[in-house]
Amino acid sequence: GFNINNDYGTRLKTNLVYFYTNTNTKRENKHLSEQMLTDTILSSSSQNTSDRNEYKHTLGGLIEWKPDTLNRFRYEPKLNFQSNNILSGTQIINFNNFIPKLYESIGDNIQQTKNTSFSHNFSFYRKLKKKGESMNINHNLALNENASDAFSNNNLTSYTDDIPSSLLSRFADQHTNNHSGNLSVNYNYPVSKKIRAEITIDSRFSSNNEFLKTFDRNPTTDVYDIFLANQSS
Repeated sequence: GFNINNDYGTRLKTNLVYFYTNTNTKRENKHLSEQMLTDTILSSSSQNTSDRNEYKHTLGGLIEWKPDTLNRFRYEPKLNFQSNNILSGTQIINFNNFIPKLYESIGDNIQQTKNTSFSHNFSFYRKLKKKGESMNINHNLALNENASDAFSNNNLTSYTDDIPSSLLSRFADQHTNNHSGNLSVNYNYPVSKKIRAEITIDSRFSSNNEFLKTFDRNPTTDVYDIFLANQSS
């Protein structure tokens, strides 16, 4: 990335920042547990793997301008793009000292997420004619959007009548939006040497929306078109 600062005399200052980040994380876990039950030794062997790729772009800036001794402007925007690709897998085998395999569970997950956010801060300050008289305007804005697609597959194969075999293939689509902003105006007026009057007007806005749609794969059409209302919101 880079960070560029420029000063144009004493009246104007600018800043531009950009960073790109790529992070790759790989994990592998193996676990074996045993439980003694009278003459039976119940064992469980599991293996988990995951591969995560993260990409992030960050862009920011600053403009600070003082055209004269009465006015001052400041503007600071920020923009972020982030995406994640996650692949994970799980294998679990249960057995005991009498039965070499009770059941086997094999699962894999694919998840893709995207996040976009933008924010800015703006302020304007002005000294007015009378000594101590001033006006200040501030505006803040934050926009955040998240999207996630997740595929989950799990195949449970049972070798005993006590546990039924099952097959799960599921897709989840999730979106989240968080938006907020505010605008305020502040006015100061010196009534006398000991008394100062201040008037402030403030307006705020906030919006939060989230939805989750979950589907099972149709074994007939091989398409994720079986809507699950109890898994959605």
